[in-house]
Amino acid sequence: MSGDETYANKTSAERLLKAFIRNEESVGFYMRAWRRLAADGPLKFGWYWSWWGLFAAPFFLIYRKEYVIGGALLVPFCLSSLFAPVAVSIVFAILFGGFSTYLILRRFDRARKRIRDESGEEQIAAMAKLGGSSRLAYALYIACALSSFVYVYIFRYDELMKKALDIARQAGAQI
Repeated sequence: MSGDETYANKTSAERLLKAFIRNEESVGFYMRAWRRLAADGPLKFGWYWSWWGLFAAPFFLIYRKEYVIGGALLVPFCLSSLFAPVAVSIVFAILFGGFSTYLILRRFDRARKRIRDESGEEQIAAMAKLGGSSRLAYALYIACALSSFVYVYIFRYDELMKKALDIARQAGAQI
């Protein structure tokens, strides 16, 4: 008997996913993504659009307890918004928007395999414990936003003001 047959006999992937996500508003989104990326068996690497992934990938991943990848992306994400060319930031944001949902579902699939030997209700309880969300993402987002604010206003304020004045003068303002 394959692993997927075992899941079908004990607890459906949808019930497990619902317990794992633990947010009624988000369950439908992840169920549609699961049906698309795991339609005919095992989860496949794939694109499934997430606006959260586009605008805040590392925070979104940490919020969904994907700590390793979210943490690995956190510093480059914060620094790229300050130092990288806009085109680079846009490309990375689009990639995160498309693939972050897959990363969450991969975490779900791994958790599902870890609990396969438990009974139906024990599986639901275990998935609820393994899944859910982390408030750490909020604290990290605030820290990143504040550090960006401090960096810009302490270390780059003069440079930005000069640019603003030059633009205003070019536009014909009397300064």
